[in-house]
Amino acid sequence: DFSMEGRENTIRADYMQLRSQRKLHTVKNQFLFLLFTEGSGYFLQQKNIEDFTAGSCILFHDLPDFFIVPQYHEACSYIEISFFQSDILYSAFSEPALALLDSWLNAPENVSAWTLGNYDFQTVRQFCDLCVQLQKDNFPYALSVKSQTVSTLMFYLARLHDRLYTQRRHRVREASPHTVMIEKVRQYIQRNYANTVSLSEIADFVYTNPSYLSRIFKNETGITLSAYINQVRIEAAKQMITDTDELMIDIAIACGYNYIPHFNKIFKSFTGMTPTQYKKMYKKSYF
Repeated sequence: DFSMEGRENTIRADYMQLRSQRKLHTVKNQFLFLLFTEGSGYFLQQKNIEDFTAGSCILFHDLPDFFIVPQYHEACSYIEISFFQSDILYSAFSEPALALLDSWLNAPENVSAWTLGNYDFQTVRQFCDLCVQLQKDNFPYALSVKSQTVSTLMFYLARLHDRLYTQRRHRVREASPHTVMIEKVRQYIQRNYANTVSLSEIADFVYTNPSYLSRIFKNETGITLSAYINQVRIEAAKQMITDTDELMIDIAIACGYNYIPHFNKIFKSFTGMTPTQYKKMYKKSYF
């Protein structure tokens, strides 16, 4: 066990915002808790894919690869708290409470995830906000208060987890080989949409042939691969139009369109207006 001084840097808490995929990992005995406050998307861990929305929370440990992917280019916001099991103040709990908390933290599953109801979300968020505030404070015994706050938060979550999971099994959909392949395609497109992205190039990336990939992508997502590429590009263009002062030609090129009339046509097909009209309506003003 660590002393209080030795544990000074083991508990971390912060507000996070994410616009593109983020890879997380934990070391032995480290836990990472995420509470999503805005946005939606999914997380990917080995062959398991789980959707999240505002109000979702995730606790995981001992994972080398854990991916959070926001919905397209929309930002998601969440509070992130990391701690080690040695940070939990077990002596503060009664025997029944200790057994409940210990069985949850040491469960065989590395991931617990579910969406909180409004009341529980507000309660959990207050704990998380306090953890973040304590992270910034240097008053005497701040670490002790932070440890108590994290310990109480984890017990509260363990109780919710026990209540929910006795009523129903947690919904996790196992990713089929097709789903994993499509996810790799999505990641490839989101990294390379600014360049010329050909069907054969993408098919080579996932070791399959173009016609098969086109068929599987349409079956799995409901849209064609070319439509998805344009969707990603237009979402990026919309963000640049509202958030930057770049010229429209530069925005088009940055989003993979080298021919302005083509960019205008595709943009209008997705938004119902030209890029210039979109800029007049949604451009952010800074004073």
